[in-house]
Amino acid sequence: MKIGVIGTVNIGGTFARKSSAAGHDVRVANSRGLERLGAFADEIGATAVDPAEFEGAEVIVISVPFPAVAELPKDLFDTVPQDVPVVDTGNYYPGMRDPDSGH
Repeated sequence: MKIGVIGTVNIGGTFARKSSAAGHDVRVANSRGLERLGAFADEIGATAVDPAEFEGAEVIVISVPFPAVAELPKDLFDTVPQDVPVVDTGNYYPGMRDPDSGH
């Protein structure tokens, strides 16, 4: 399976690592750029890409800090077919890292 993962820390990194170890074709992206992602991708046998380079992905997993969701490009999924699942891991840590929404 071709899998795209945006975010490679706790949840996203673990998902990417396990998926690659299981033999899936994994492409990883983050907000810090390819140069900081390359070592992780090489370590787990994945390919570091820009988030817009998930063409052909059969599933896309978003695992970024809650405030970073708003920073994702608005057209990020414009070219992704409607039948490709996009999974948000809900990587939200109020009071620890992310601002409390007051709810």
